[in-house]
Amino acid sequence: MTIGAAGVSLLRVETAAASTQGSVQPSELRLNRYPLAILIGTAVLLHATEGRSTPAPGATLADYQRAEAVRPDKIAAQVLNLTVVPIWVPNSDRFWFREQTAQGWHYVAVDPDHRDKRPAFDHARLAVAISRSTGKSVDAEHLPLDDLIIQDSSARAVSFTVNDTTLTCDVESFACTTEAKHTADPALVLSPDGTMAVAAKGDNIWLKDLKSGAERQLTQDGEPYFSYGRMPDGALLSILGQSTGRTFPPYG
Repeated sequence: MTIGAAGVSLLRVETAAASTQGSVQPSELRLNRYPLAILIGTAVLLHATEGRSTPAPGATLADYQRAEAVRPDKIAAQVLNLTVVPIWVPNSDRFWFREQTAQGWHYVAVDPDHRDKRPAFDHARLAVAISRSTGKSVDAEHLPLDDLIIQDSSARAVSFTVNDTTLTCDVESFACTTEAKHTADPALVLSPDGTMAVAAKGDNIWLKDLKSGAERQLTQDGEPYFSYGRMPDGALLSILGQSTGRTFPPYG
């Protein structure tokens, strides 16, 4: 790296000043290094900024429009099935997934062992069954199967939520039963099958059977400031909990 014309001029000034002083003591030489260092630093800075006084041509409106066209939310609307989220069939390697189509989406059943892929059920008949159970019209291309769970290895019974109603449907006979959707307790962390949950109580972790309500303490040695399931900065949550009465699920 060259120092540049400005740096050379500064060094020449420093050199000339030193040559006119005649003999100097070592201590004076040490002191003279500091102005020299400052000059060198200034010269390097000038060189680094040299040629940058004229800004590069700015981006045009067309450049920004092209960049906007490839934003993730723009691409996602044009490219289907970028990700696959499996809905596992219990006790098997089989799964379902929701496949996007040009009209909406449908559910596909996959059996890796037999290299088989087919519609998971008759979407039109399930739409009719849901409409009959909820009293609301349902489009077969946009089935509202929120929180879909396959009940057993036969993959015949499934449960899901529609608005505030939980439905359990047989995807062969298309008979459905309904029940009010239970509001999840924010202080609980549910098991995958929704039958058990853990919660932080006091300084320990407890397990709760959601069907029977029975509880069992899982940890025994929690203590203040060393609690199970509490965040490291739990003091802030403690203040929030005390001021609002809210409880929080176990952390970790």
